[in-house]
Amino acid sequence: DMNLLYFAPSMRRDYMDTVLSRSHGQFSALKKNYDIVMRQRNALLKKIRDGEAKRQDLDFWDHKFAECADTYWQYRINYRDYIQSAISRFPSFFSKYLPFFHYESNWIDELDRWGFIEKYLYENRERDILTGHTHIGPHRDDWWFQILHDNKNISVEHYFSRGEMKMLLLWLKMIEVDYINATLNIPVILLIDDIFAELDENNCEIFLNSLMQYQIILTSQKPLPNHEKYHNFICINIANT
Repeated sequence: DMNLLYFAPSMRRDYMDTVLSRSHGQFSALKKNYDIVMRQRNALLKKIRDGEAKRQDLDFWDHKFAECADTYWQYRINYRDYIQSAISRFPSFFSKYLPFFHYESNWIDELDRWGFIEKYLYENRERDILTGHTHIGPHRDDWWFQILHDNKNISVEHYFSRGEMKMLLLWLKMIEVDYINATLNIPVILLIDDIFAELDENNCEIFLNSLMQYQIILTSQKPLPNHEKYHNFICINIANT
């Protein structure tokens, strides 16, 4: 997850879909159905390009794809809205700049998303036939965090230090935990491995304080900060031999 904001958009889409799969029992089946419909449409595009099918055969699959994409996207946007609303609940995680969540999609603000997708697919059929791919839908979306600096929106990976990026991603994991709790109403156990690397003592305390309400299994090469508030932690020290 430390590379989430640096690597390809597919990694960020997979992360969001993993959270949704854990939180909503029906989401995995929905995503599978979407992938099947998209593959069927792409296969038909290639057949039309090779002269093995007719353009009007796309009418059914355009309609089916728009239906699946609209439902899929609604889950994504609900989680997007949850992230955006949660940023202000963790102000201590961000000492200098308060980031905001940016979800990138060419159909995100449409009131009639279903109709917009069908129209887009129809108007761009020739390009899709030429390439053999569908160029709209949740499989094309991306997201990242930005800050406002000198009246410009700047992606955080170009401005934050490694420690600040780690705090941002830790915050994102806390939001994931809260979302799962709120959706399923079940306790979540956090497994955290060597989280204190690249964090100064102040940020270590900020993160530990945010964990106190959860069940945690935490490993670290550094000892816990020497503070009485951490007396509830049961520590197992393993010495090198």
